[in-house]
Amino acid sequence: MGVMLRCWFMDSKNNDMEKTKIRRCYSCGCTDDDCSQCIEKTGEPCRWISETLCSACYSNPDKTLECIFTEFRQFCAETYPLATEASCLEKLKHEAEELSGEVWRGERKESEILEEYVDCLMCLLDGMRRGGFTIENMRLAFLHKLAKNQKRDWIHNPKDNTYSHKKVNA
Repeated sequence: MGVMLRCWFMDSKNNDMEKTKIRRCYSCGCTDDDCSQCIEKTGEPCRWISETLCSACYSNPDKTLECIFTEFRQFCAETYPLATEASCLEKLKHEAEELSGEVWRGERKESEILEEYVDCLMCLLDGMRRGGFTIENMRLAFLHKLAKNQKRDWIHNPKDNTYSHKKVNA
């Protein structure tokens, strides 16, 4: 008979630990009633980071992009049910303007700037998801676009310090 241990959920509003309905971590499969594999991995019982992710897996460096995207997709669908592909892009514009302002003003706290970049990425990924694209679509398109860009000639735009690829006349 295996050791049955209770996993705990940390209430993010007041950091109180409380028992909740039985959950299952989508990554390792632990539940409220059994997190023995988490104890084997970390030496202590896990706690709930979200409805479907335990603390032992949250800090797992082996967590795949697919797992992260699955959790993110579920979060967005539940949290922003009325959002559309277009509204995600609108939100992306606001987040990018906020990030750009902070970078140009030189108001840089590394952790805060990184978080702003991630806000932009999240808006973009949610828009892609709502447009019907999967993480695999993105991976393949990214590789295709990278290969395409690697074959192009690039020019520096000194006015704004950006780069553009040279246009090829067909």
